[in-house]
Amino acid sequence: MMHLNDKQREVLADKLSDLGNIAVGSLVFGYVINSKSFNGFSLILGLLIAVVMYGFATALGRK
Repeated sequence: MMHLNDKQREVLADKLSDLGNIAVGSLVFGYVINSKSFNGFSLILGLLIAVVMYGFATALGRK
């Protein structure tokens, strides 16, 4: 188990939130570029990654 001090936990929470933003941004950007067809699996996977990253960031921010 990793033991993080408050500053490390704050930085990690911020970076996980950034990773969630990147996942959502890449979803939107990829959808605009790939106008051939809509891939539901990619949408669900990207949203799931974003939600998980936001959840981890929120959980780390509370401690």
